[in-house]
Amino acid sequence: AQIAYNEALRKSGNPVDFLPYYEKLNQEIYDKIAKPVTYTKTNDAGKTVTVTVKIKDLISPNDNSFGAQFAREVIRLTGLDRLHKAEELVPGENGGYEIDCSRLVCWGISQMDPKWKVDTISTAARYQIDDFPVVWTNEEELNYDLLKPGDTLFWQGVDSGEIVHTAIYLGNRMMIETWDDVRIVPVREETHNGDTQDSKLVPINRMTPEGLNDNYEKNTH
Repeated sequence: AQIAYNEALRKSGNPVDFLPYYEKLNQEIYDKIAKPVTYTKTNDAGKTVTVTVKIKDLISPNDNSFGAQFAREVIRLTGLDRLHKAEELVPGENGGYEIDCSRLVCWGISQMDPKWKVDTISTAARYQIDDFPVVWTNEEELNYDLLKPGDTLFWQGVDSGEIVHTAIYLGNRMMIETWDDVRIVPVREETHNGDTQDSKLVPINRMTPEGLNDNYEKNTH
């Protein structure tokens, strides 16, 4: 961007706004590092088809909200096998997490602020559900317009009534979760498991840095 800007400045001989060159560079970087994700889905005809989506089509490059930045962090672990350590894909201070569905959330917030690594939220989905304000419950029809990148989704066991799974919303009706591995998939309102209990989507919550700080202060003092 600086080189292109300097060239434009040389040619014009007049002051040139640097912002367009900076934004263009950011877009090029985003396009290159955010690899497309491929997944399968069942179309209206009942056939299984392969779909490819770019991360920038899920989370806008211009979205600098806390939730969007958090979602971008967890995307970095896409493909990591379940219960493998985060450091296998992203080396660093917080790489010791053995990633399952709820620890994916914990790892993501620890990347946002190192002090949130411990004593901020639970590492179990059944307790994480109480850590963030609710933005949707299954008492009403799911409205995707209400959801924002970084929102946390929770599933409740049909038989047990316990919270059994969590995932993170990305945008465009897609989410990231840890199943056999960390994967990006369409949001589902029900999960039908073979040898374990079925579950249904219940609350969707939204964390904030203020709420995370409050939790940290409350749990450490």
